[in-house]
Amino acid sequence: MTDSQWSFKRPKLEPTERTEPGLDDVPWGTQPRPNVQEQLAKRRKSGLAAWRRDALREAALLVLLVVLVAVLYVVAVAAKDREFRASGEEDSATFWMESAQRFRYVRMVADGNFIPTLDQQMEAPDGYPPWSDTVLQEVFYGDLYRRLAGPETDLATFVRYVTRLFSASAVFPVMLLVFALTRRRDAALLAGLAYGTCLAVTERGTGAGILREDLAVPILYWHLAMLAFWSRRPKLPTALLAGVFLALALLLWKVVHFYVLLLVVFLASAHWLDRERTGPVLEGALGLLVPSLCAALLPFSLSYDGFLTSTPVLAGAGMLSGLVGAQLFRKSPMPFWVGLSLAAFVALRLLLPREVGYDHAWETILARLRFALEKPADPSLLSFHARHYWTGNYESPTVSLLLRCWPALGLAAAPGLWVAVRGWSKRRFERLEGDLDAAVPVRLLDGLGPAQPLAPLASHFFLWLMLSFTGSYLVFRKLQLFAAMALSVAVAMGFASVRGSRDRMRLALVVLVLVSAAQGWRAVPTADGWFAEDSEDVWNPVEVFSPQSFNGLVDYLATATKPGETILASFVISPFFLAYLERSTVLHCFFEGRLLDRFRDVVEARFSDEEELWNLSRRTGADWYVHEAHHLLRTDGRMSQRYVADQVDWPPKSVVTQMHFSPEELQHFELRFQNQWFRVFRVLAPGEKPQPLVADVGPVVWNRRLFTHLFGDPRTKAPAAGVTGEREPADLLYATLQAERWVTRAQKLVDGSEPGGRDWAERYLQEARRIAPYFYAADEGLSDLYLRAQKEGRAAVHRERAQLVRGALAGQHPFPADIGPESPLKP
Repeated sequence: MTDSQWSFKRPKLEPTERTEPGLDDVPWGTQPRPNVQEQLAKRRKSGLAAWRRDALREAALLVLLVVLVAVLYVVAVAAKDREFRASGEEDSATFWMESAQRFRYVRMVADGNFIPTLDQQMEAPDGYPPWSDTVLQEVFYGDLYRRLAGPETDLATFVRYVTRLFSASAVFPVMLLVFALTRRRDAALLAGLAYGTCLAVTERGTGAGILREDLAVPILYWHLAMLAFWSRRPKLPTALLAGVFLALALLLWKVVHFYVLLLVVFLASAHWLDRERTGPVLEGALGLLVPSLCAALLPFSLSYDGFLTSTPVLAGAGMLSGLVGAQLFRKSPMPFWVGLSLAAFVALRLLLPREVGYDHAWETILARLRFALEKPADPSLLSFHARHYWTGNYESPTVSLLLRCWPALGLAAAPGLWVAVRGWSKRRFERLEGDLDAAVPVRLLDGLGPAQPLAPLASHFFLWLMLSFTGSYLVFRKLQLFAAMALSVAVAMGFASVRGSRDRMRLALVVLVLVSAAQGWRAVPTADGWFAEDSEDVWNPVEVFSPQSFNGLVDYLATATKPGETILASFVISPFFLAYLERSTVLHCFFEGRLLDRFRDVVEARFSDEEELWNLSRRTGADWYVHEAHHLLRTDGRMSQRYVADQVDWPPKSVVTQMHFSPEELQHFELRFQNQWFRVFRVLAPGEKPQPLVADVGPVVWNRRLFTHLFGDPRTKAPAAGVTGEREPADLLYATLQAERWVTRAQKLVDGSEPGGRDWAERYLQEARRIAPYFYAADEGLSDLYLRAQKEGRAAVHRERAQLVRGALAGQHPFPADIGPESPLKP
């Protein structure tokens, strides 16, 4: 085609002359020439022409499409199942942290009971309102178990299988979203393969935990698919359907609360940047938001949270005020309505009450922006909530994580990202190539040419999708599913829109997607292994005690405590006691509510004097207090209690220091149990005297003599002779953790519970001894190992070394000079 097929005209119409757009109208006033309009009209009338020409062929292609979609879903489920099996866990294993709390409610519903309005065992003694959280997931799982499973089916196993099935179902709306944008089934299938098999997706929704995203993300993606259809052709029914899915997602996951703000930004910017006329945007905004406003009237989480006066809703109200004004007064300049929308939002935010339970999230977001995503080493620069919440999943992804999950998929998405930018910035559609009278390229084996260019609103939606969802992940790595979806859509858009060297480019994209899929199946190594340290030395910040020590703690509490008694422990381990021991707890994991103030009281009381913590324990009805070694030894910014409490300097007078190093001095708490990482204290009644716990040398992390030798007396803050500035108390924690892990692995090799041999067991024990020379269990293990090998001389050396260390820990003689720990890789 040599002649220009497009002409530009933007006639100035009076308000009375404005009409609704016809089928052939193009935004920005761009009109096709008459011959092109005629060809487009023929195309619209030929929807069933292919079926009339060759119905058998079309039916075969449709069946093939259905089969391929089903295969993709099965592959996505299998990838998640394989990932869970690789962890070594059983389907019937217990759940942890907030998953344990949710499993408890699932069990209630599965047993035919109702989730109570006020759960007095959580957040004792006041009680916790479960329906203030998004417990519809628990209701759904429990009711599904009652309907589909028999009493012989293990509930935890059932929950894990259901989690994989529903989490993997996200491939369906992802494919539909791509089809809405590209009108190509091959591109949709490629997006489904890219999303369902990439590592960032296969390692989520495996059933290891009960996460809100498992059920909410597929629902949110259905909303996005309908939103994509609306962006292609803005109609009220499509917007309403997208709004219904959005309301359901809001009832399933509180994170969607923040997505609503992104949605308002999309709609407002589409209007302000003239991507679509005011009328359709206003109509679409009402269709998208009204179902959620109606859902806020139901007695579920949105009602408890005050969603109707939340920041996203008020931002939407400000946007609607500008849209209504622009629709009524069409000659007014756009900057006026932009200013009106912003002013209305600010006024409403100042006048109306804030939503409940989101202060910690907003404070963390603002702090991350203020400090350019880098958490300051000085905790006093942050609010209490930001100090606590800015950690783990709420940090940005590390370079190692980016290299691990994204190189292949990110490279495959690059052409699509270029399409998003280039397609948005152009002021007209790209010239159509080929025969415009040909059928629309939606069939599986047809349409080798590029997809039709996106209309202005659709191209705006595509660019917004890329920026908002990948940007959300770069701020909070917890949202890796969002990034995976956005990049998968970009892969498909690049595949559909590529123009030069079309076959080679598409083949390259398919190969990259297959590489990403192979990494998701763990068949191909990831790029982080080329640059990162050995994973054996990298610690999860939550891993601050060993599994066997926690099992010992649970066994003790199961027998020592009575039903009806209350335990004051960290929010990390409290849900387990409630779910599996049926013991009331003072803390839990649901922070979007009244727990925030109580959590702050507990943290601050730990670093106050004994009287303060005892009064808090009595006030909350706690009968037992659980102390963890890391509460005192850590100071890093990733969930350490001293950082959260703004107690980075050593607290020699605090009750937590007494519990750790001198429990015999306590007046209101009685030490009843200890192992390597936990101590359990009974909260004494007024006037009751504590009875000292008789023990031998005991675990090394509690040993005051060892700590004094390494760092100074913990109760007086006096420096020790010869102490270097290279070590810190956290080294004692992490070196001991690593040494204990090596000793445990060696024991499994020796007793035959794991495959291996004596040489590997010896290597593990020697490594434990190198990292933590004071960890006498390593020398005892080596002595036993050499005795079995009939190496009496070497066994005697390590036996004497173990006795020497035990004697020093007991105060019988000074410590050897080389007793200090290594400085392992810490969080």
